[in-house]
Amino acid sequence: MIHLTQSKGYGVVQPGYVKLSFWTFSITLLLLLTACNQLASQGIAELDGADLTPGELTFTSAQAATVRELTLHNDNTAPVEITSAEVLGTDALSFALADTPQFPIVVAPDQQVTLKVQFTPQAEQTAFRAALHFTGDKPEHSTVEVGLYGETSQALNEPPAPANEGWTSLFSGKNLDGWYTWLPSTGKNNDPKGVFKADHGMLHILDIPVTRQKQEFGYIARAETFKNYRLRFEYKWGQKRFKPRNAKKRDSGLLYNVVGPDQVWPRGIEFQIQEGDTGDFWLIDGATTTTTVTPASTSSPGYQEGGEPYTSRPGSFVRLRKNHTYDKKVGWNQVEVIVNGNEAVHIVNGKVNNRGTAFMQPDPQNPNHMIPLNEGRILFQAEGAEVFYRNIEIKSLD
Repeated sequence: MIHLTQSKGYGVVQPGYVKLSFWTFSITLLLLLTACNQLASQGIAELDGADLTPGELTFTSAQAATVRELTLHNDNTAPVEITSAEVLGTDALSFALADTPQFPIVVAPDQQVTLKVQFTPQAEQTAFRAALHFTGDKPEHSTVEVGLYGETSQALNEPPAPANEGWTSLFSGKNLDGWYTWLPSTGKNNDPKGVFKADHGMLHILDIPVTRQKQEFGYIARAETFKNYRLRFEYKWGQKRFKPRNAKKRDSGLLYNVVGPDQVWPRGIEFQIQEGDTGDFWLIDGATTTTTVTPASTSSPGYQEGGEPYTSRPGSFVRLRKNHTYDKKVGWNQVEVIVNGNEAVHIVNGKVNNRGTAFMQPDPQNPNHMIPLNEGRILFQAEGAEVFYRNIEIKSLD
């Protein structure tokens, strides 16, 4: 994992042994003091975490080396010039930035730069940690410190972890076996752009070139139906955004209890995955639910434990807001939905923020009559924002 912290300090020079004459040392010291005074007078502030956002490092372990990749993205309105990078407090034997441009690296607004990071741990190490400092050249950009943590191949010899307590993986991380893709323009299992792909153990959605053209919505789904289960996974946002949602919140979603033909969007229940809104219900194509809401929110219902009873009306898209925001815009989020009969609980980063009971749908044979909606397919949406999913697992409640 990589963790971003912010620091007001400057890059720390690593100690070494250099033999200098008295005059050379004096002149060098004077120049250093002058430079430090100039920097101090400029009042360098902390770098906003949104300016240089580190991406997840993909871990690959070799016999005695570890290689990862780090993505820096500039969300600032002006270019950011990365003047140096150095490692502090590492217990690794050696460290390198491989296949990267020479410093300075200029990152333009809305541009991302991928750096390959290589460690060579000591032979006896089973884990390592280090701090990597990137330093910007402008007064408004100070040091960004990235913590790097991981295991070496030595750790692979440890005893296997306990059984997974009934959880079954739905995604191998190597391919899309067991899933099918669907796009309005090309239909089922016809994804010429590669909107959906397996990428280093993750389901990577919308890792395609950004253009001025609108990008159609679609999804990747399981063909089988599921009933009475717990489903859990992790997600994080990428940097790419597509028209018509390029200026809006990054959006995706899990649809469950999906029935009927493939379309955008099929009948079912959506566990909303959107910046600041993860956990919302969207009841699609006539689906309804009963829950409890804040008494004052019946015109725009929001879930409240022990609140006022509320039953939604059928509609094409009906929203039931979650009661709290627990999702993060940067880094991985953990999500779980528990579906038992025709009711469900939404859990975001370990906290419940929505509940629904008595899921119903129009009877396909008699649309004026409602019947339970208690089983169906599951799918993940492509809805205008690059997103990663991993550790997609299911556990039966039966």
